[in-house]
Amino acid sequence: MTNQQTQFETLFGAVLIFVSLSVTCSLGVDSNRRICAYGKKPICCSGWYNNISSPCSIPSCAGDCGDYGQCIRPNTCLCADRRLRFSCDADEPESMQHDQPSVTCVDDCNRRGRCVDGTCECDDGFSGEACEEILESACFAKLQRGLCVNPIQYSQHSGNVTTKMSREVCCNSFGIAWGEPCHPCQTSYCGRGYAQKNGSCRDIDECQIPGVCQNGKCSNHEGMFTCKCPDGYTFNEESLQCKPTTDICASHGQQCLPGGRCVPLKSGDFKCVCKWNYRSAGDQKSCIQKKAITFDICAVYSKSICKNGVCVSRGNSYECDCNDGFEPSVDRKSCRRKIDVCALHRGYLCPNGECVSFGRDFYCNCDPGFTPSFDRRRCLNHCERMGPNICPNGRCVAMPYGDYECQCYPGYERSTDRKHCVPEATSVTYELPPIMPYVNDEAASPSNFPYAPTARYTGGNQPYQWNSWRSHRAPSYPPFPRRSWSRPNGVSNAPCNQPHIVQRCSGGTCLNLGRHSYMCECLPGFDSYDQGRYCGTK
Repeated sequence: MTNQQTQFETLFGAVLIFVSLSVTCSLGVDSNRRICAYGKKPICCSGWYNNISSPCSIPSCAGDCGDYGQCIRPNTCLCADRRLRFSCDADEPESMQHDQPSVTCVDDCNRRGRCVDGTCECDDGFSGEACEEILESACFAKLQRGLCVNPIQYSQHSGNVTTKMSREVCCNSFGIAWGEPCHPCQTSYCGRGYAQKNGSCRDIDECQIPGVCQNGKCSNHEGMFTCKCPDGYTFNEESLQCKPTTDICASHGQQCLPGGRCVPLKSGDFKCVCKWNYRSAGDQKSCIQKKAITFDICAVYSKSICKNGVCVSRGNSYECDCNDGFEPSVDRKSCRRKIDVCALHRGYLCPNGECVSFGRDFYCNCDPGFTPSFDRRRCLNHCERMGPNICPNGRCVAMPYGDYECQCYPGYERSTDRKHCVPEATSVTYELPPIMPYVNDEAASPSNFPYAPTARYTGGNQPYQWNSWRSHRAPSYPPFPRRSWSRPNGVSNAPCNQPHIVQRCSGGTCLNLGRHSYMCECLPGFDSYDQGRYCGTK
């Protein structure tokens, strides 16, 4: 048997088990019914237990049947006096009220039915006074809409003959229904691939069943069989025969055209898979075109749509072909007057570039050295493109052709390429010794001037040091006070040299106002806050 058969039969068997359980539960406890359902092993009804050789054949009695009594069904003892009691113990008078006349069936119906008032009611597939006869009937491997169709058959010279087999052989092998009229299959105690014979479960030899693997080579295996078909033949799972392989779509595929394609099925049949604008017929053997309702919108609404233009039909929709001086709207459902935005705002749009009209919008073609903004509505110079941090410690100044240079804050100077601001050279303090003029009463005598004014350079960044001549006499007036000169080195303490102050003016330029005061001069796009102490955006 193939994997597809096994999966299908397992599913069908599960459905039958569910139905059987539902019926059993609705009936309650039945002392004559032994097997309530089938799973991996029989599910016994209340009061019955499995025997090693046969299922659900041991009854259970709550009373004491004694040494000479026998428990013949749940809670029923057959006592020595051949009467049925709940208990055969003579010391239990209350059990006598359960006495019943002894009514039994021949051979207890061979465990193939139930005994009712001395008569066997045989299970499906058995007959006879003691259900000893095994009935044989048609076996079905296919149901169509719940109906049994195409029983297993074999070919003879006189024609096809329906194969007869027992219910257990049919339902435990490949069948899903049995009998005339048919009944859904229910796997017996022995399980799939096996049947009871002489009190034990034996393998079913499917290859011995007429009609199985006809035209092919059948091989029986434990619990299953295989069928090998010759070249040009394919095993049909519904008829269990090898049938000639034919391309059914080659002979019936034209039925699916023009709106679909033919798809062969494993059963040997075919179906049509239809295109999106076709639908499948009820039997899936053809494709029917879907009918679409269309109408000419332009003809119906010609006076109210596409003013200043011509209406053009597009299926169930339309669009407008506009007259000169007009242009279609975004959805092309109306005409609006053309507006040259660049001409209307000439001189105001796209400085440093060329304004190009685009419908009711525009964009900029920028001059060399300038870059278009992300929306192409402005041409940015280098300062605007790089932002406020392009010239740290200074401000960026746009130059012609998109160039720039840095204008530095006090204490900084431009680099050689004028693109950066660097600190000025370190400031140096020069101390000038006082010049001490000398007045001598004996000035007329040159011999009294042993020293002449001299100057010497000490090297490095040190200034010239002067030595003045002097006499042994004290000067006639006090010397000039010592003076010093220094380059301004207080720049480092200016507010605009403090990082946190520069951060406040990051959207513009910081200007020192003296006396530790400053002001932020904000760039376009930034607003001044806190009396000019911050630059920010709204």
